[in-house]
Amino acid sequence: MVERALRPERDSISIAEHERLRRDFDALREQFEAADEVLSAIGRSAADPERVLATVVESARRLCRSQAAHLYFLEDDVYQLIKSTGLSEESIRFIAEHPMPLARDTLIGRVGLDRRTQQIPDVLADPEYGRHDLQRVGGFRTTMGAPLLVDGEVVGALLLWRNEVSPFDEREKAIVTAFAAQAAMAVNGVKLVQQMEAGGVELAKKVEELEALREVGEAVGSSLDVDRVLATIAMHAVKLSGTDGGSIMEYSEEDRCFMVRSVYQTDPHVVDRLHSIRIDLDETLVGRAARERRPMAVPDLDACDLDPHLRILHDDGWRSLAAVPMLREDQVVGALIVRRRRTGAFTSDTLDLLETFASQSALALVNAQLFRELKEQSIELELASTPYAIELNLRKGGTTHPFLTLQFLTDGRYEPDTALFLTPRGHEKHLVATDHLESDLLRGLTVPDLFDVVARHGLHFDQSRQVGVVFHMISCLTEHGRIGLTAVGDTPTEADRRYRDAERILVEEARLSLQEAPLPV
Repeated sequence: MVERALRPERDSISIAEHERLRRDFDALREQFEAADEVLSAIGRSAADPERVLATVVESARRLCRSQAAHLYFLEDDVYQLIKSTGLSEESIRFIAEHPMPLARDTLIGRVGLDRRTQQIPDVLADPEYGRHDLQRVGGFRTTMGAPLLVDGEVVGALLLWRNEVSPFDEREKAIVTAFAAQAAMAVNGVKLVQQMEAGGVELAKKVEELEALREVGEAVGSSLDVDRVLATIAMHAVKLSGTDGGSIMEYSEEDRCFMVRSVYQTDPHVVDRLHSIRIDLDETLVGRAARERRPMAVPDLDACDLDPHLRILHDDGWRSLAAVPMLREDQVVGALIVRRRRTGAFTSDTLDLLETFASQSALALVNAQLFRELKEQSIELELASTPYAIELNLRKGGTTHPFLTLQFLTDGRYEPDTALFLTPRGHEKHLVATDHLESDLLRGLTVPDLFDVVARHGLHFDQSRQVGVVFHMISCLTEHGRIGLTAVGDTPTEADRRYRDAERILVEEARLSLQEAPLPV
């Protein structure tokens, strides 16, 4: 009886054991099939790298009963998301845009630092865990990760998530460790192929850069049209840096601020707004780059304090930028800015390339400044040797045209669309002029008297500020009591004031001369 009673118990134990063995066998078979699929994919990785990474991630997620799985590359001590499964596109985008550094406030950081597989049973209960923004987006509670090791170096990590508190067992830990090793093989193979391909791409890129620099160098050396040269530089700087737009600014030492000289791929309305503000040396990012004599990059404009310049760009949808000072013999002459409509860091290679373009821009501006100075000196020399130079050079149809006077003095241009006269720097200039300032009193002045009045009262044209007074038709002064006068100002009011002051002083000096009173000294 006892023997018969025990037999069913032994049979039931045997059945339970058989069931357990069957489940283990099925799990091992599934694991083997998944491993075989991964190894097969690795064999094809050179031709289809995306497929092998997708296979690794999906197989790890399925075998370890996880809601999500992710594969990361480690670059410059920051984990960059390469592949993900089990999440929405929005969640994947958030994770990709908020990379994780190699630090202990995340599981993936600990995995890389400790170089071993680990898990956090509940991230909300872990006092060291610091990326609750990722947890809110992904909704995970339990997470496990394993490092990707190539020749003893951590090159990435494989990470699994569960949305409930459910720790991974030892079998699952072994699985993720094995898959991480297989993923490392795949990553290494893919990287080798990418390096070979990148070699060709890099060579082509270098050729493109050299060609662009050659074109820019030719433009700088052969053209005095600084606006055209700067436009060429801005275009190449944007294209070769992989950005979406840019600008070149000129620095005014007198005003301690920057003025936009050239733009590329920028909305005209934004350009108008940039012209309307003061980009100060001491209060802007551009100014800080100039003061510190080094490039400065902002990977995310949402995450920084916005000065007036950055505020305008941010309002127009720009999200990252780099500002590079333009230096000549360590003197600031301007700044080169490139911008992107997406967030992201700028590599050291990109900043080095931009510094080269900034140097070319500085040379172009210095050349233009030297040309302006040479032109000014030529005018001064001509005036010193021939008192009637302005009159003789600008007479048109028997009279001196005030507009030509302004154009001659400022090298500016008239804009028909706005009805404004602008200097090459984009500054407005206004004039009040006449060819017929007449009075019998003026007959009492000789040409040398006029030069003396100009010197004592400062009635000259200030070339540095491009404002002041110019007299012409001076050969008519003594004989006809008539002279031409052009007053130039930054505003209509200033031009009118300068004109009236010059007229008043000239008539008063003429009256004193007729009274045979000595000219004051």
